[in-house]
Amino acid sequence: MNDDLYDLLTELATQAAKQQARIEKLEARIDEREIIAHIAREAASFAAAAHIGGMETAGAIVSHLAKHPENIERFLNGGFLELPADLWMKGDLTWHARDGGTVVNAKTVRRDKQVKRLGELGSQPNAPKGTDDG
Repeated sequence: MNDDLYDLLTELATQAAKQQARIEKLEARIDEREIIAHIAREAASFAAAAHIGGMETAGAIVSHLAKHPENIERFLNGGFLELPADLWMKGDLTWHARDGGTVVNAKTVRRDKQVKRLGELGSQPNAPKGTDDG
């Protein structure tokens, strides 16, 4: 049993060292200019294919990665398609609505969607009414 534990700990230490070396290699390879260029390339490529604005797409990427830094490495290694499909709703930056004048806040939109879903659940005939009689 002790040999198994030792082997496991040795393997974990080896994996951690490899991961740290990989991170250091990425950090040495990518500077700020390269990161910005990567975001711009990914945004332009996706936007062209989707027939949407590249600047808006780049903003959505930045907004999402600022709120979810755990996705940065995945994005840098795999590109735009490694991010969630609804990344526009998962960031914190505002944007202009389709009417061009209204400034939309992602937190407000998320909250409004949740309230709407709760209202829809409450309007169902057999939906629980929020009390626990059991």
